[in-house]
Amino acid sequence: MDKLTRFYFFLKPYRAIIINTIFVTIVLTIVNLIPPWLVKILIDDTLPFKDLKLLNIIIVIQLFVILNNKFVGSIEKFLHIYLEQKIAVDMSKHIFDHLLLLPIQFFNKNEP
Repeated sequence: MDKLTRFYFFLKPYRAIIINTIFVTIVLTIVNLIPPWLVKILIDDTLPFKDLKLLNIIIVIQLFVILNNKFVGSIEKFLHIYLEQKIAVDMSKHIFDHLLLLPIQFFNKNEP
């Protein structure tokens, strides 16, 4: 549990970014459920009745969903990478700050 609380120390400053990332991931997951539903409508309602008007609407919605998925997916990837890099830099800085505070005897005693 101690390791988890130490890790939480590094996550705490990025709480807003973490919440945004979770929100974007949920939105992307919901939007990814639309294409199978459109295929169901296509197979059940459009093709048997040769409804070209509904077919055109489904095509436009499908194109919109694909473009939206790419856009939201890019935002999600950016947020993940940004958050990962910020936390890694903070952890590295914390380690180096700790190493700088150690006395010289520590390094003399622990030479390779």
